Amino acid sequence: MNNSLKIFCLLILATCLNHCSESDKEHFFEDKDPQESSEREIRGVLEIAEQISLYDQFKLYNASGLIVYGNTLFIADRSQFKVIGINTGSFEIELSFSIPEGEGPEELTSLSLGSVSNETFVFYDRSLSKFQFRDIKGTLIHEFISEELQPSRIRFLSNGNIITLSDPFSTGKNYMFHEMNQEGEVLSEFGKIDRDHFHTLMYPGSIEIDKNDNFYYAGFAEHILRKWDSDYRQVFSVTSIDDFPADLNYITFESGENRVFRYSEHGYFSAIGSALHNDYWLILQGGVSGDEHEYPKLDIYSQETGDYLYTYEIPYRATGSMAVDDQFIYLLHMIDDDTHLVIYENNLQ
Repeated sequence: MNNSLKIFCLLILATCLNHCSESDKEHFFEDKDPQESSEREIRGVLEIAEQISLYDQFKLYNASGLIVYGNTLFIADRSQFKVIGINTGSFEIELSFSIPEGEGPEELTSLSLGSVSNETFVFYDRSLSKFQFRDIKGTLIHEFISEELQPSRIRFLSNGNIITLSDPFSTGKNYMFHEMNQEGEVLSEFGKIDRDHFHTLMYPGSIEIDKNDNFYYAGFAEHILRKWDSDYRQVFSVTSIDDFPADLNYITFESGENRVFRYSEHGYFSAIGSALHNDYWLILQGGVSGDEHEYPKLDIYSQETGDYLYTYEIPYRATGSMAVDDQFIYLLHMIDDDTHLVIYENNLQ
């Protein structure tokens, strides 16, 4: 083979590899493979280690969001714009702080506990498109308002940047996920949608990032589990164990050229919460909306492949907030009209 032909072949190969890499990143949202298993394997009911009424114990009225960081479990109270940190050994308060309510500097109109890394919190306010960075004691470090994104979920990367899940229709973008630095600059985007087959109720779900900056998304109304590597190349896109037809979760109203969507009153929903632990991906499955007799299930999947492994049953209805460490699985439940922190033994194996 002469040199000219060798060079030509190498150029063709490089173009092919680049195209394959780009197309791997550009999979549409709806593309997914079926699970090999179609039946749940129930491993029993999660074993309760401790149960705490958050009002009686900590005077929290509207608890939401759970984050484990070191030996501290952080809980947010939306009604009081307050965050507390409790020790995961003694379950006693170690610290607490409040955030001013409002639309001005250093203020938020709603409290959403996003993520924590390197002793830094990131909070977000969807209505203001505001991002706030505070230290572990609640002192403001930095804030900005994004002109491009309205986040509904947010997680830290290891380099201090953040990834958001945002409604593509509110941003005018063709992607669901965006990497931003702490100055608000959008650095990358992935999770492409096909606008001809996509509406705004399809995007909500849970997101997680592992220690290697792999990114995970579990759909709420869409029964889909997706993973990207740190270069945003798709690793897998698979159905959840239910693989329920997502179209049945939506009701469409049409008037002329206008179409309005809402969730079905008795839809069958997938991820209302998620967490990563060791090699496992924990998905808190929502089940039938409005069914007071059906409690969520905790489905366990492989982080590496997305394969379904087994399921634990849960004794109470869950809000979707979840955290996990080596010893416990933490969930928020509504019990007798009161929010309880229920701490379960972590027996994943």
